[in-house]
Amino acid sequence: MAPFKSSLARSATKLLGVFRDRDTSLRGFQGEARGTLGPFSATGGDTTRTYNGKTIHTYTTTGAATLVVTGNPKEVEYLIVGGGGHGVGGSGGGGGAGGFRTGTTTIGQGTHNIQVGAGSPMTTSIQYKSVDSPDPYVESPNPKNGGTPSFFGPIISEGGGNGGGESPSGGTISGRDGGSGGGGWAGPSDSPANAGGLGGYVVATQTDSGNPQGNNGGEANNGPDFDSSGGGGGGAGQVGQDAGPDTGGDGGYGLRAPATFRDPGGWTGAPGPGGDWYAAGGGGGGVDGRGATTYGTGGYGGGGSGGTTGGDGTNNTGGGGGGSRAGFAPTASLRGGSGGPGVVLIAYTPD
Repeated sequence: MAPFKSSLARSATKLLGVFRDRDTSLRGFQGEARGTLGPFSATGGDTTRTYNGKTIHTYTTTGAATLVVTGNPKEVEYLIVGGGGHGVGGSGGGGGAGGFRTGTTTIGQGTHNIQVGAGSPMTTSIQYKSVDSPDPYVESPNPKNGGTPSFFGPIISEGGGNGGGESPSGGTISGRDGGSGGGGWAGPSDSPANAGGLGGYVVATQTDSGNPQGNNGGEANNGPDFDSSGGGGGGAGQVGQDAGPDTGGDGGYGLRAPATFRDPGGWTGAPGPGGDWYAAGGGGGGVDGRGATTYGTGGYGGGGSGGTTGGDGTNNTGGGGGGSRAGFAPTASLRGGSGGPGVVLIAYTPD
């Protein structure tokens, strides 16, 4: 008969073997469970295309949307551009571009909320106002004045700040803060130079977003009256340019989309070196017509240029609107340009 110690050792070894087998089996089961979700699949967006081996979901309709995911988690690449701010009539500042953010994140099964930000509208004939101005004058529904943010889940690109202009009480509003800041307003008098808004700020609360999204707007020229000119709106890649005598500041240029999103058959942004640019600032407004007039040019990437009527930011680029010239009486032709709506693009390698 074998010694007790040897028998016990064999029993322990056998028992340990059982645990080892079960542990191996458990690990295998867990591995199978992780794989039971199946291949990654996603639906949503205004268009879905394949380019260079990547599936790209493009969202261009302003407002709420979703990306519905089934299957295993996957890393995706995104480009998110907020809605642009509007330019202001009457030597007003150009609108700031919507915030520009790009990067990668991992998403899992479920419904992911998305929003495409609207550009800030400027449709009425009343000049100088920093917000759209019905009669009697009321504040914009957004009390801080700017385009609407775009987001993909928790990743937010702020709306661009509106150009500077006149407040409801007749005082001066500087260029508004936003993803990129709006240009400053010169006004119809020898007022001090009016500052542009700050970039990388939350439009609704005017607080630092903590994320680099854009740049500051340019400063206005301080007159005299017939020399006054508005500053350019900030863009994602450059600050808005300061105005000079008789010269509106140029809007800051935007940024080019990452190579993943340069699909020539899909949504390709605005012209610029090589194409596919987004989030440019609007050009500043010119003088009131009594002196020489040079309006600010919108930055490449969808910024509207200044003019007799400010140019609108390009659709789905988040470009800021251009400022306009002043005049002796408000007319529809002297309005600033509206901001361009933003865009959300999501790309991944299909299973």
